[in-house]
Amino acid sequence: MEHAAAHAPKYLPAKLRAIRKTYGTSQRWMARLILVECHHHISEYERGLRIPSLVTILYYSRIAGIPLESIADDDLDLECFTRQLRQAERSRGDLNQP
Repeated sequence: MEHAAAHAPKYLPAKLRAIRKTYGTSQRWMARLILVECHHHISEYERGLRIPSLVTILYYSRIAGIPLESIADDDLDLECFTRQLRQAERSRGDLNQP
């Protein structure tokens, strides 16, 4: 994983944060769900300080029930992404620890 966000899609941090917040999940719990060792990485992803691996973005995609391209492609702006995420949320439910 890279530390400089020079090559990351512009909206990636906001999209990752939106996924976590839509499901009301803490950074610590999201780290467990996507198999990231350190929950601090979630904060770094969401602030654009660290670029998640493709596998990590794939986990976010599967958790949210949306295509990976929707997360990684800046052609889908935040407003459209949020609508797509909310539609997926209605069919998936809560991700919080039981």
